[in-house]
This record gives sequence, structure tokens and C-alpha cells, in this order.
Amino acid sequence: MITDNDKQKLQEWLEMNLQYTSKSNVELIVRHIDHYFQSPVLNHEQEDGWVKVEDRLPEVKKGKECSENVFAICEGRLKVMAYCYIESEEAGGWVWCDCYGDIYGDAEFDDNYNVTHWRPLPTAPK
Repeated sequence: MITDNDKQKLQEWLEMNLQYTSKSNVELIVRHIDHYFQSPVLNHEQEDGWVKVEDRLPEVKKGKECSENVFAICEGRLKVMAYCYIESEEAGGWVWCDCYGDIYGDAEFDDNYNVTHWRPLPTAPK
């Protein structure tokens, strides 16, 4: 479980490092991360729930050319991203796309991202 002090530090870090993210999205991300630490581990690939990209990539949505949005570690930073197929002369193929902190937002390809680990977002509260 994450302590209240750790939650506060995480929220401050997210607000500083996730550009274009509303305060309500940052609070939702903190709640989701806290939920992960309280939940039993469902993914046995890694005990902490993170998946190495060299072990497995996110599953592509049926009939779509991208995955669901996921938490991703990219160059040491926590991001909300999706794994998508892009048709482009510059960088066509399967690439990581940034959602700019919006957990329900569309992903945009605008850079070659070096993602090392990812984990699914938890189900949103009802």
C-alpha cells in the first residue's frame, strides 16, 4: 500500500511531469496506482505488475490498430501511452504513441519513444 506521504509526492511529481494533464486526471492516476499496490498480483510475469516490452507488448484491440491506453515507463518517466500501428514514410509500423497524461485520450505519434516497461490501467471506478 502507498502511504499518504508517498501519494502526495507522486501527485506532485505527476503534475510536474505529465504535460497537458488536468488535476482530476492526475488524482485519478494516483488512485489507480494506489489500487495496484492494494490489489493481488494478477500478472505473474513480474511480481510488481510491470511488463518488460521485450517480454510482451500490449494486446491490440480487436478490429483496431492500437492497444488500450497503458501506463508506460519511457526514459525514466511515467506516461500514459498506447501501442499503435502507424502508416508513415518516416516511422511506419508498430510504435508507442503518447496520450499526454489523458488516460481516456487518443494517442499521438510525435516522437520515437523508448519504452522499457508497461502495465494495463486498472478499471475506472463506477
